[in-house]
Amino acid sequence: MRHLIAPVPSVSTRTLLAAFMAAAFALLMLLPAFGQSTFDRTDGRISSGGLSVGVFADIEDAQLAKNRETTYGGETVYRPVDPASVAPIPGTTPGTLLRMDTAYLANGLAAPQSTFFGDTLWVSNDTAAYNTILITAESALVADTESDDGCVTATVRSPRTSNPITVQMALTSITGAPDQMASYYQAFVRVLDARALDGDGDPLYASSHGPDCVDSDDVTDDTPNYDDGVIQADTASILARHEDRITISVAGAGEVTVDVDGEGPDLLDITPEDLNYVRSSSLDYSFVVRDNESGLRHDGELVVTEDGGLHGSERGWRPRHDR
Repeated sequence: MRHLIAPVPSVSTRTLLAAFMAAAFALLMLLPAFGQSTFDRTDGRISSGGLSVGVFADIEDAQLAKNRETTYGGETVYRPVDPASVAPIPGTTPGTLLRMDTAYLANGLAAPQSTFFGDTLWVSNDTAAYNTILITAESALVADTESDDGCVTATVRSPRTSNPITVQMALTSITGAPDQMASYYQAFVRVLDARALDGDGDPLYASSHGPDCVDSDDVTDDTPNYDDGVIQADTASILARHEDRITISVAGAGEVTVDVDGEGPDLLDITPEDLNYVRSSSLDYSFVVRDNESGLRHDGELVVTEDGGLHGSERGWRPRHDR
């Protein structure tokens, strides 16, 4: 995507690459006029059978009531709250996942981040970005695999780990629209950068299976569990690099894949070139933004408006990695 050139008043200008890059990133946030007018789906979830996976920043992000309930044609529908909501879904404990919480991916008030592009769901491996996966399985399909403790297991694989992680999924309360009420099992998994190092040059992160299903009878066992509540830092984690593909499966429900986008977009063909001298009353510059792995997206998905009608919502182009 090539951006339009813009005049910059000047008398005698020595162009600096840093200045152009700063201006370029600023324009990325101000491009509603350049957005597409098609209706590509971008909501950050993918499903297969009774398994659904969504991408969020963290547990608290998944708990936000980003939509509000309304009716359209006699049916219950959900539309985005504007301005964006900072209120949690009623009955939740912000930042903490408990057994019998609402099933967030089945709750119309919640909404994953817009990281679905083409036919691929993308997730970051940066803790400051959208690196948290929420796994949800329909209880009716997986009840036969439930453990004595009342959880089912999700298996998560990454090419950066020799063995998969097995994640305990907690039972939810009955969730959904009036004609789609059901219970589910759900769990969060953080995707972490396999190349990140600490100050001593050792790996900064490690994969982990996450919390136990229930609280142990052993008073000395302080392992996080769904009875006491699980916070973001206690969720399961899987190591991955840029362009890795993570596979998530739950026996009886299905299997899906999520691709990792761990790098930002490239700014190419910047003109004028760095360190050039220009003598002019105005300066024209241009640049190309590319993100080959995940693409640049637009918010052109169908949404329900105030009057209940469906139409596209354009908010401009933004880099998929959300960093």
